[in-house]
Amino acid sequence: MNKYLLMVCVFLWGCSMEVNGMVYSISDVSNIKYEMSQNQLELEYQIPLETLYYSPGINYILSNDGELEIEVVRCGIKEECDVAAKAEQGDVNTVVIKLSEPIDINKVLIKDSKEKVKLSEFAGS
Repeated sequence: MNKYLLMVCVFLWGCSMEVNGMVYSISDVSNIKYEMSQNQLELEYQIPLETLYYSPGINYILSNDGELEIEVVRCGIKEECDVAAKAEQGDVNTVVIKLSEPIDINKVLIKDSKEKVKLSEFAGS
């Protein structure tokens, strides 16, 4: 009986992980390309094909020291997730971030729950 109770608890915990607006791990995001201009950053990325999830876009935070942190949002297909910049869907997702001032590309980071990686470490345009 305890074994079945444990299995039910594990199953329910796993289901509770489907929260609105999860973040893809950096290792799951591929084919990252970017183009930076004075007033915008255009970012292309691919995510794994999944039947229950998609990426509606990205969230980002621009800190006072000029660091731009980007998270690729993972959303359940039956959910509507709010994002700071919506992705144009296709073979690759394309997102445009409008910038009020130029940003040093070395201060643009992609992050997940475990790490941050400089965008400049990925291939540019």
